Amino acid sequence: MKETLPAPINKEEIVWARYAHVSSLLTYILAITPFLHLHEGAILSIIVPIFISIFQRKSEYVVEQAIEAGYFQLLLAGMFWAVPELFPYTNAVDSFNIFKLFRFIAYIGIGTVHFITLGWSVISISYGKSYNHFLSPFKSIFTSLKKRKIEKSIVNSKLDDLSQKMYYDVKESIEKKIEIFNKLKLQNSDSNIKQKLNKINISLSKLIDALKNDPSEFINSRHFLNYILDSLSTILQKYYELNKIEVKDETIKNSLHKVPSVLDSIGDSIDKYQQKIMEKTVMQLDTEIEVMKKTIDMEFFK
Repeated sequence: MKETLPAPINKEEIVWARYAHVSSLLTYILAITPFLHLHEGAILSIIVPIFISIFQRKSEYVVEQAIEAGYFQLLLAGMFWAVPELFPYTNAVDSFNIFKLFRFIAYIGIGTVHFITLGWSVISISYGKSYNHFLSPFKSIFTSLKKRKIEKSIVNSKLDDLSQKMYYDVKESIEKKIEIFNKLKLQNSDSNIKQKLNKINISLSKLIDALKNDPSEFINSRHFLNYILDSLSTILQKYYELNKIEVKDETIKNSLHKVPSVLDSIGDSIDKYQQKIMEKTVMQLDTEIEVMKKTIDMEFFK
């Protein structure tokens, strides 16, 4: 069965995602009791987004927002716990400690940041957008998962089972070669070579992103990609080996001087190949538009 792209966020999902974030206000309600401090209230309030993520586990959007809400409440707990540790003071009536003022200011500051963040998250969620808190480690994870799901949907909808296997085999092979290229790129110390390698890396990324939108074209491009990446790795390995030789004869120097121009040629070939892919995509779009127009004219305006 073919997979489809993720469905739009519905109102029920928005409501549950909003509940997950608003549950952080329980921190202050629990802290009013004589049994809990602010940081303990923040930790206990994490139970709400945990339960929401369990009961609404079928919704990726709600689970994502519940995890973000739980992460922020952990941050709150950590900040509230740190305040009395950083600014201790005694409860003696005749004692005055400037840390008492600092602690009060810190609590007000944390509360202000909390309410501003909460307001912003609720507004974003009301528009069906994903909200990621400051320095959230989950943002890149969620983004990667979404990209993989969309990619899988595209591949499943456009390729048969045998071609799908070939696509993922090609993708794995290309990714390994890109990883080797990136490791070799890090060994470079020449600013001119580094600039050219960065340009190639950007061009490669754009090309591969464009090819992933058309899985069959990605498979057809495997020979070009493999050749380019293998050539790059070989050139860089030899270049670094020759650069390590302290005493270089004229032959070695001439070979090293050729590398920058060769890298320029590789970069240009990648750009030209991407342009070729874009032109093909434009032609396909034009063809689809013409077919649609003719179909409409034939069916509805006989």
